[in-house]
Formats: sequence, C-alpha cells, structure tokens
Amino acid sequence: MKRSRFAVRTFVRLLLVSALLTGLMAVSTVIAMRRLYGDAAGFSLSQAAAALANLVPVSTMAGTPVTNAGTGTVDAVAANRFCAEAAKNTRLRVTLIAADGSVLGDSRSEPSSMENHAGRPEFIQALEGQLATAIRSSPTLGIDMAYAAAPVTMDGRIVGALRLAMDAPDLAERLAPL
Repeated sequence: MKRSRFAVRTFVRLLLVSALLTGLMAVSTVIAMRRLYGDAAGFSLSQAAAALANLVPVSTMAGTPVTNAGTGTVDAVAANRFCAEAAKNTRLRVTLIAADGSVLGDSRSEPSSMENHAGRPEFIQALEGQLATAIRSSPTLGIDMAYAAAPVTMDGRIVGALRLAMDAPDLAERLAPL
C-alpha cells in the first residue's frame, strides 16, 4: 500500500514537472518565433529600402548639401512623385531625406510640414553607409512604426537616405497568432 502511494505521488510530481517544463518550452518557443519574425520583417524592410535607394532619380537629390554643387535645386515634385509611386499598392511609407536631414519627399505627409530628420537613428546610420532599422513612435503620424533606411548615393558619395516605414500595429497584427 505504501509503495503504491509513493508511486502515485512520484507520478503526480513528475507529471507536474513535465507540464511545467512543457509550458516553459512553449513560451520560450513563442518568444523566439516572435523575435525571428520581427527580425525577418526588419531584414525584408531594409532590403526593400536598399533596392529602392538604387532607383532614386538624380533630380530629386540634386543640390543637396553633400554634393557641394551649389547650383542644383531639388525637384520636390519629382521627390514626392517617386515616394508616392514607390509606396503605391503597399502599406509602406516612403520618405526621401537629404543629407542635412530635410525631408525631400514623403508618401504620406507634406515634406514642408515635417521636421528635420537629422537626429533619427536609422537616418544617421544610413549616412554612415549602413542599412539600418528601428522601431519607435513617429512624431509625424503619432503611431509606432518599424523603419528601415538605406543610403542614397550620387557619383559615389552619400547624398541622403531613403527610408521605408511600416505601421508597427500591422507588424504586431502579423505576430499576434504566435
């Protein structure tokens, strides 16, 4: 009789420990999958930014401070048109930023009403020649956004950055099933 009680207690304890460990594994798996999905989304966004940065029309960046041309002027209409066309049929926000941080074009907002982007972390990294990502609140739109920025080059020099943004709620929605 004593052995059978001991066996039952041992069995219940092992069952509880197994259930606890299985639960911990499930939680850690979900956390790892969410992180992986977030990293993959950031990677995809940065690769799209790099690809689009290669297609930025020169006229949209002419006369930016880094070129030292002094005579060129930025074609604001072309910059806005490029951003709008690049974002067409997507949920992405496309922003073209000059090397001094001034916004040349944006697919969702009027660039002249936007503050200077010189202090934005993804922009700073793009000016250093790197692809960069960040998730933070957008001062312009007032919502959390996932950002990716890529350097825009002209004649071998970095003259600004092309930045893509995705609403973080969209990203959170995709992660919800996990």
